[in-house]
Amino acid sequence: MEEDARSAAAFYGRACEGGLMAACNDLGTLHEDGRGVDVDLARARGLYERACQAHEFVACNNLGLLYENGQGVTRDARRAVMLYDSACQGGSGLGCASLGLMYQTGQGVPTDAAFAMALFARACERREQLGCVQLGIAYEEGDGGRGDLEAASRLFAHACSAGELLGCTRLGLLNQSGRGALQNDRRAVELFEQACNGSELRGCNSLAFMLEAGRGVPAADPARAARLYDQACEGGVVRACSNLGSLALRGVGVTRDPARAVVLFQRACDGLYALGCSNLGALYESGQGAPQDLARAAALYTRACDGRSAQGCFNLGRLVEGGRGVASDVERARDLYVRACQGGYAAACNR
Repeated sequence: MEEDARSAAAFYGRACEGGLMAACNDLGTLHEDGRGVDVDLARARGLYERACQAHEFVACNNLGLLYENGQGVTRDARRAVMLYDSACQGGSGLGCASLGLMYQTGQGVPTDAAFAMALFARACERREQLGCVQLGIAYEEGDGGRGDLEAASRLFAHACSAGELLGCTRLGLLNQSGRGALQNDRRAVELFEQACNGSELRGCNSLAFMLEAGRGVPAADPARAARLYDQACEGGVVRACSNLGSLALRGVGVTRDPARAVVLFQRACDGLYALGCSNLGALYESGQGAPQDLARAAALYTRACDGRSAQGCFNLGRLVEGGRGVASDVERARDLYVRACQGGYAAACNR
């Protein structure tokens, strides 16, 4: 495989020098990923710029990704938006999908859910399956005031059948929950397996959850669940880090190791997964895996609650009510319990 990549790099190099801009873009991706050549983000950027300026619009999208993520360049969300817009206007469905994500999240532009959906629809019409998936997610979550679970299910199924494995994961989640599709744990497991086998790591995390819970499978398999959580965590799925931390804390599927749980919850929290912050706060509150530190626990619960973790709001409410690690404030505690209850944390509803 590496020899094939080196041969491809040599071919693309000759073709690029001969003026074939698609080859310049392809050579840029090899330099970005380190396939067949050394990783060289500066070289990748130069190749993308050359191709983009010559109206190779996929290269404009790739250059935009470098600026969005700050890879080899100073992070510049506005510059990324301009490049995605050029790609989209030039006919790149991927450019439209990338631009839609910027409008959806308010990076480099004001948040505009309705316009983001229009961009996702344009990408999907151009057979960019990532656009179909993102449009499905927008329908599922009711962005732009247009919730439609049946439409979301159709879009996920279409994308999955076309090879976009994130579509398989999202369709599996609907089957798992019964939202927008008939509840079917076995079908959910099949879809998660399909996604995970193609290295769609969010699918691996979801498959691990089913194996841990024994849903849609002949028997629970916490050891395999732990391996899959670890694979997904190492690949950047921070929710999986938190899930693996929970197994390590309880000694399920892996050796019990509260100190490892602290590291995993911290990783999840640093990745803005609010429940990871709440779980980490619980360890600092109890002194498991780390020295007891109630002030730090309160700070972590605050971060979790601000990130919409109902559990985090409840845990912070307990500390605030009792004046542990933070000033006692009965009214504030009551407000936190209300937030937790409204967020679906049942134990808070009776406080």
